Amino acid sequence: MEKAELKEIKGRQKLVEIGTLKEIQRVERKRTEQKAGKIGTLGDIVFKVSAKTIQTFDGLQIDSKTNYAKHARHNKKPLLEFQYNDTDTASFSVYLSVFLGVDPRKMQKKIDDYRKKGKILTLVIGGKRYGSKWVITSHSKQFERFDNKGNLLVAKSNISLEEYAGR
Repeated sequence: MEKAELKEIKGRQKLVEIGTLKEIQRVERKRTEQKAGKIGTLGDIVFKVSAKTIQTFDGLQIDSKTNYAKHARHNKKPLLEFQYNDTDTASFSVYLSVFLGVDPRKMQKKIDDYRKKGKILTLVIGGKRYGSKWVITSHSKQFERFDNKGNLLVAKSNISLEEYAGR
């Protein structure tokens, strides 16, 4: 069994004996993943940046709307009467690439399955919940790059969500 040493710099250099080269690589991979961590989640779809995988979103937009009844009045401006707050909607894009450690076809299928089944999801970014519960109402798929055998390499998904209000 070949021994190796790993140098760590924390104010000063120190040598730490860990064991085999595979053990050192395992420890370093774990440290890298801990530093990178996850950005957020949509249900069990994880948005993260790590040494092996980059799967993140872009252009998150959340829209809120309030509905009012408009009562016409003679020779006056209409009178607005509050009715209710409509469900929030959200949209964002996800870039999917095998070169970044994500299988675009598999991820798009998962998103579509959630949409078709009406799966109720939570949206968490940076440890904070956005809205309460969401369902996927629309999933637009762009197939950007294929290899010479027709395998999908790069794709983009545009996802639209709507707030799910329980009964």
